[in-house]
Amino acid sequence: MSALLKIAALLVFATLLGLAAEPATPAPPTAAPNAGPDRQISVGDQLRYQVAEDRDLPVELVVSNTGKIDLPYHGPIQATGRTIAELRAAIKTALETELYVRATVRLEVLAFSQGAVNRGRVHLSGQVRRVGPVEIDLSERPTLGQTILAAGGLADFGDPRNVRIIRRSGGETRTIVVDLREVLAKGRLDKDVELLDGDFIIVDERLINW
Repeated sequence: MSALLKIAALLVFATLLGLAAEPATPAPPTAAPNAGPDRQISVGDQLRYQVAEDRDLPVELVVSNTGKIDLPYHGPIQATGRTIAELRAAIKTALETELYVRATVRLEVLAFSQGAVNRGRVHLSGQVRRVGPVEIDLSERPTLGQTILAAGGLADFGDPRNVRIIRRSGGETRTIVVDLREVLAKGRLDKDVELLDGDFIIVDERLINW
């Protein structure tokens, strides 16, 4: 057997054994390995955004210190306090209300902020736009008014005069009553109350709804 035939035979044999195969390309690392459907967007998170109907390339957006992202052709929209699915739906609604007949929104988290590590959770109930747990950044000293606004505000029949914060501390439970009219309508920020991890917030319905 000639030398060339021997080399060809060896290469075929090696290929069959998988010895001559190119090494497999490793899968790219997951951009946000801790992403979960219930995790809320935080300041500093990096997102990838695209509207299919635009045929533009995806753009990367960073959640600003105000908790918003700046959408191309639209402008700022609230991001914090929402999950990625909720934010995607909110963007779709905003675009279809103002700019598009139909908007197919593609949105994903590229990386979560590493700075916001001191996080807590409060619970909203009663006459609020969004009922349930809401993540807060304790390092930002969040207040009741800020948190309710970030969650969509009061419902149509919500009573802002007697918003209750139920707080457990040192084995005791106490109730703090806040008049949000003073805060939201009159700008009395000194009347707002800083929230703590675990606070339970109750907004009652107005007795007379007109």
